[in-house]
Amino acid sequence: MLDIGCSYGLFVQEAIAFFECTGMDINPEIIALAADKTPMATFMVGALPIIPCHNLDVITALDVLEHVSDPSSALAAMRTALRPGGIALIVVPVYDGPLGWLANFLDHDPTHLHKKSRSYWLETANRYFEVIEWKGFMRKLLFGRWYLHLPMARFRALAPAIAIILKRQ
Repeated sequence: MLDIGCSYGLFVQEAIAFFECTGMDINPEIIALAADKTPMATFMVGALPIIPCHNLDVITALDVLEHVSDPSSALAAMRTALRPGGIALIVVPVYDGPLGWLANFLDHDPTHLHKKSRSYWLETANRYFEVIEWKGFMRKLLFGRWYLHLPMARFRALAPAIAIILKRQ
């Protein structure tokens, strides 16, 4: 499993019980901290669209694609890095629906290059993968550092973020 944008490696710490894990992030200092915390995993400095791993079973990009200059190139690289039948999980904020205006108003992150709708992310992902499922997420920032994600299947059209499960054909 490759976790793109792994930051401090918190997701990798959980996933290591189920997968052989690699974490990738653009920040070398944070990668060093992640590697110290989880020596059973591999960590590397890198940025999309370059993925130095191939034939992967699973790729995650949790709150990453809104930061990259070209989401289509990033998704194409993820597809290439996955084995046929491999699974990708992406999580992105969305700025549509009845609360889209509020999400846009509250989002002051200058690194969010793409403030897009659910349909944009689903259609873009569908160009490279089969969309297996998607859900909405309510999110709460904890301690200024971590997000608590609460899945919402029924109200996914209202949620400020979505998770999309993708499969490489």
